[in-house]
Amino acid sequence: PYPLRDGAAIRTFQSVCILAELGYKVDVLYLSEENDVLEVRRGLDAYCHEVNCVVLPKWKSYLKVMWGLLTNRLPLQVNYFLSGRARRWILKHQDRYEMVYCNNIRTALWVKGLKAEKIIDYVDAYSMNYQSARDNSRGIWHWIYTLDYPRCNKFEQKILHAFDKRLIISHTDKEYILSHAKEAAPISVIENFTHIDDTK
Repeated sequence: PYPLRDGAAIRTFQSVCILAELGYKVDVLYLSEENDVLEVRRGLDAYCHEVNCVVLPKWKSYLKVMWGLLTNRLPLQVNYFLSGRARRWILKHQDRYEMVYCNNIRTALWVKGLKAEKIIDYVDAYSMNYQSARDNSRGIWHWIYTLDYPRCNKFEQKILHAFDKRLIISHTDKEYILSHAKEAAPISVIENFTHIDDTK
């Protein structure tokens, strides 16, 4: 979630800021390929009560993807981010929280079965992106997107009713997900934003 090197980090950071500004006491649990919690805390400490890092080396994530290809029908990126340590941390500490917020579909399984109110930020309709990438790629990437598109589409629909509230970044992404839903559910559109200093 910090430093703000890409769109995913910006989206997560902005979500933390919004929750803090709304008066919530925010704790963050995130995955990283290395223990960079001190750097992340420099950016989040002003908004968070607690920041926790679970280290997941890239080689383990690749093994999880390969294992997932053989053993389940989850999207490859969901397999990539599966973490027993993150799941155990959440189960151990779940009584602290009235609400859990998942910053994209990759973390949805971390909170399966929790009693707290659950919010999912789809961010994008990944399946829509995969469909476009499949149609515009060749070779190994075409094969990967062809394989993962139906997995991702099915998973997005599965979690639609597994959460109490759903967020997404644009109306286009929202309509794409709902156009594939057997039973619709409300999705709120929250776009990324830019802070404007109006004191000058």
